[in-house]
Amino acid sequence: MKKTLKIVGLIILLFLVFSLGFILFNQIDFTKRNIIQVCDWQVINESGCGNSLFLFDEYTQTGFTPITFWDPSEHKVCHGEQFSLVINFEAKVKCDYVFIFSNGFGEILIGSGKNSTKAISYNLFYGWNKLSLGFSSDYLFLKSLSNVKLGALVIEGTYLSKPVEKRYQATYPTFNEFIGINALVDDPLGAMDVANHIREYHETVWHQMGENNFNFSPSFSGFEFEPFYKNFSLAGRSITPVIQHSGKWVTGLDNGEAIPCPKDGITTNPSDYTSHAKLLHEIVKNYKLKNTPIRFIENWNEPDKSWHGKEAYVSPYEYASFSSMDYDGHLDPTLSSIQNGDSTTTLVMAGLTDLRTDYVNALSFWCNNNRRGSFPWGVVNAHVYANDPLIKSGITPEKFNLQQKVSSFVRASKTTAPKTQVWLSEFGYDRRDDSPQHVPNIDGYNAEEVQALLLIRSFLLLSSTGLDKAYQYMLRDTKGKGTYASSGLYKTENNKNVYLPSWYFLKTLKDVMGDYKFTKRINTNNEDLYILEFVNNQRVAYAVWLGTDVKSNISTKLPLNFINKQNLVTYAFSNLGPSQKTSLDYTKDLEFNISDKPILILDTLIEERIAKKLDINSILVTNDNAVLLDENTSIDPLYQPTKGMVSLHELKTTDIILKEPKFISHLSLFDDQGQSEVLIEGVYEGVTKLIFEGKTSLYKKWKSLKVGMTVDKIIITHKTNTSKLGEIVFYTY
Repeated sequence: MKKTLKIVGLIILLFLVFSLGFILFNQIDFTKRNIIQVCDWQVINESGCGNSLFLFDEYTQTGFTPITFWDPSEHKVCHGEQFSLVINFEAKVKCDYVFIFSNGFGEILIGSGKNSTKAISYNLFYGWNKLSLGFSSDYLFLKSLSNVKLGALVIEGTYLSKPVEKRYQATYPTFNEFIGINALVDDPLGAMDVANHIREYHETVWHQMGENNFNFSPSFSGFEFEPFYKNFSLAGRSITPVIQHSGKWVTGLDNGEAIPCPKDGITTNPSDYTSHAKLLHEIVKNYKLKNTPIRFIENWNEPDKSWHGKEAYVSPYEYASFSSMDYDGHLDPTLSSIQNGDSTTTLVMAGLTDLRTDYVNALSFWCNNNRRGSFPWGVVNAHVYANDPLIKSGITPEKFNLQQKVSSFVRASKTTAPKTQVWLSEFGYDRRDDSPQHVPNIDGYNAEEVQALLLIRSFLLLSSTGLDKAYQYMLRDTKGKGTYASSGLYKTENNKNVYLPSWYFLKTLKDVMGDYKFTKRINTNNEDLYILEFVNNQRVAYAVWLGTDVKSNISTKLPLNFINKQNLVTYAFSNLGPSQKTSLDYTKDLEFNISDKPILILDTLIEERIAKKLDINSILVTNDNAVLLDENTSIDPLYQPTKGMVSLHELKTTDIILKEPKFISHLSLFDDQGQSEVLIEGVYEGVTKLIFEGKTSLYKKWKSLKVGMTVDKIIITHKTNTSKLGEIVFYTY
């Protein structure tokens, strides 16, 4: 019995000694050691599994226990893999020690250089591990041989050469350049007036149904992409097809999300992606020959997704391999590729599921070693949704720290690839209560209104991050009840399009702030008060709101600095139509009512910039076809299609004559047939210019076409006897 007690006592003593040692060791003061700082653009996650930046987000503290962990096997697709990192010091560094916090027992390799050839095995215990290194190198290599989670990695050493200086200066686009939406080819063009940039989901099988079986006009789906792209080009907009899914004739698999590599191919070998490269080659070549060139093309969607099985997860080196072949035949100009099909087309990186800087770094690292440093993508691209996984709900962009997270991603991406643009090609909110991205409940608002105000707050915050473009997901509600199915700006009920508050909110932002770009945020003593300043040449504008997750408002004076001080205008976001404005006298001591719904304050009237319907009393129509203009006084047809369509089967030409010349910004026409082939021309002082030519191809939908010219007459020529147009609306400034 005494012997047993002695053993128990010894165990307790050893436990206390171990615990004391653990506690003391965890009080390491890293501020008194020569720590090599690791920036987020220096971490190369070779497998792409887990967020390896969590190793470096906390270690500036003293004696800390990490909260965030690099967990490479958090998704099943990564189970059984061995995970490696490369840290590029961008200088010669003498590495003395490395401190690693482990959540358990495991084995790792650490060494100098870019790979494991000079690596040594170390055993890890729970807590902090101090490992002796004693080598000098430009790189540190780390490989995990088990599923152990690592919370922090701190490197002690000295610089033997001066680190490469990385300079990054954020630039900010105008809202016209910045605002984008995700959409489909059969969305009404009028609905797309909320943005100048469209990211268009595009299925492989729409153009290809076998190894060498291609179809474009029409596509296998029946969609007419040629007039769709041509209309966008005429309207001065950009459209980015997202080529997604793979054909079974390539992979031999039923999983359409599988990486587009033959079943017996090597997924890191660029030459095993010739079939996919040929598809992109044929797409861009076809539309170039049809004078509808594609400016941007995205060759995959969410390569790092984990929910479609192991065969659908694409590691950085795999994605780099097939993108290298897609872009320029892996540096071979004789092979089918995007560059060979249309050298003016920019390859957009497939949108990642999150702000994965370490994934982007791995792409660049692969290119440095396999493409002589040539980075094939002209755009770095990611998705992010402001939510809280613990409560399975969307949260406000302010609570999510959206501005800070995206700014860090932009800075790291443009440091890694300085010549690229950076896009956020998906973000948004779902209105369904059973979605993990559903809008938070805010008393006093319904789900549609919360979606609208959080989207606008997100766009305003994102405009201050240095992003080149941000695309809301998505233009319309999709079919079904899945996650994000109710994220649209409009929905269809009883065969009619119902436009939601979010559509009107975004249209207001674009109309009012289109030519403005971000300059700075003005800080105040109220951390919930957001004041963003924007400029347009010599004009100044401010967006102001409370970034709260409850309905709130305050009355306060604002530290605004206007140039033109005699006429202030505030624009509020309305649920059912264009924004309301109120003129203010800046010379008075003004207090503003600020709420969780942003207001826009400008130092000049911009009513002339918001397109208005052309008064039908100023228009004459030939051939007794006034019915084309008889409902202009009704609800705007872009929001609610009109009735009383008229067939034009026997009509060949209609002249619409203006009583006096007018600048027409755009026009909208209602297509009641879906097969109408028309030619629309503008005439001014006898000179005729093309506005649109082709099929409207939008059965019972409105099409919006940019005019952008002064005209005294518009000529509509019907090229088929099936044309059936019901109404035409002209807009002017």
